[in-house]
Amino acid sequence: MNSPMQASSDPRDKFNRLYYASNVWMHTSWHGVPVAKTPTDLWIYQEIIHEHRPDWIVETGSWMGGSALYLAHQLDHFGGRVISVDIDVRERPKHPLITWLHADSGRQETAESVRAEVSGKVMVILDSDHTKPHVLKELEYLAPLVTPGQYLIVEDTNLNGVVPWTEPGPAEALASWLQDKPDRWEEDAGREKFLLTFNPGGYLKRRG
Repeated sequence: MNSPMQASSDPRDKFNRLYYASNVWMHTSWHGVPVAKTPTDLWIYQEIIHEHRPDWIVETGSWMGGSALYLAHQLDHFGGRVISVDIDVRERPKHPLITWLHADSGRQETAESVRAEVSGKVMVILDSDHTKPHVLKELEYLAPLVTPGQYLIVEDTNLNGVVPWTEPGPAEALASWLQDKPDRWEEDAGREKFLLTFNPGGYLKRRG
């Protein structure tokens, strides 16, 4: 485990910690289905989708299905599909643009199954098991699916970045993974314009 992080005095970080600790994000829903994200990040997602028109969005960590439903509703306007991957089997909302895949998102064979389904412009959102080893596997296997000009979003990089957490997580995994790929990915800090985000440094655009 890492040592506890020193709390920042930046008012933006203070608000992010306050928001996270409130657990209000656990009681946030989309069309009645829990989504567990900030409204500001969801707004950014629809901006990215509208601007870049992905043909497929690959999401890991389906949970209750609210985020996949949200993504599908954005794609309703101009086409595209969602494939949502989770190891947990449960009842989730039905939508013609969503494919639910029961699998471990940190395994190569899962990535191969996803690759066989997707085509055209592909965007990837990682929001599954937040431990560093698992996120590293997701990055290794699923990030290559992102096509040039599209986005890779690594969620919950606020853990140990702004919010103290118990072990290395998504932020540490992303920093490690990017070390030998400085020319392939561009961090888009402009996607953090609303100041409240669970994904600081986690909005990455693949270069051509």
